[in-house]
Amino acid sequence: MEEKKAENLSNILDLPINPEHMILSHTPMREIAKTYGDKRVLIMGSHDVWHVAKCYGFKKVVSVEDLLHHHPTQYPFIHYEQRPAPHHEEPIDAIIVMHDPINWAPDIQVAVDVLIGGDPPGSGRPSGKQTPLFISNDDFVFSGAYPFPRFAQGAFTRCLKLLYEDLTGRKLEVTNYGKPHIITYNYAERLLNTISGQSEPLKHMYGIGDNPLSDIQGANNAGDEWTSILVRTGIYDGSKDPEHEPDVTVDDVYEAIKHIYKREGINDSTL
Repeated sequence: MEEKKAENLSNILDLPINPEHMILSHTPMREIAKTYGDKRVLIMGSHDVWHVAKCYGFKKVVSVEDLLHHHPTQYPFIHYEQRPAPHHEEPIDAIIVMHDPINWAPDIQVAVDVLIGGDPPGSGRPSGKQTPLFISNDDFVFSGAYPFPRFAQGAFTRCLKLLYEDLTGRKLEVTNYGKPHIITYNYAERLLNTISGQSEPLKHMYGIGDNPLSDIQGANNAGDEWTSILVRTGIYDGSKDPEHEPDVTVDDVYEAIKHIYKREGINDSTL
């Protein structure tokens, strides 16, 4: 996905973008592979997330569909021909949601079963502990071609949390990636310092976005080196969020870059 995003941005901006410099919401999940690379994991999402997971170093990837083919009665409202799931002799050690799931009903049912654990899933782990859950993006809505915001991965997670907690009476434990969570900003900071090639850490970094709850909150909480810049595009609706005030507000990304150039003493005539 990083390669496709870099190619897309390169075409839009007419600038060469290195895929290794791209950070998507799930990019920092590469580091989870250090722990779970050789373990069986349920990868959830859409597009080509299963291929991406394997590229990140996860060797034993299974999907919701794999599990439903293995246990066709697990979600009886869709017909699945029975066949063994990959690595079916091993337990699932983690759930990793890398992108927005599409079919929420079977996805949530299977996710709750795997969170509870056991063989078959849902029968419970001997320890009673929840299967670890990693979420790549907690945004509740996103802005697309439709004139009003659409539900995003964060909305899926809220539904999953409600149903798991109502069923088990236990709090759902989640490790969140993406904005506004500090784990993502720490990853970005390490990458920016590597790209800069300077012996000293960068003193100024900028977080630009249209969402106060993710973009602005994340940059505000990332440390004194970060400046949050709110753009009046995307899901921006003009309302004030007193809990997440931006350091700077501008009309669009172009104006944000001009502000950064001015602050850093760079001639903006090349923009």
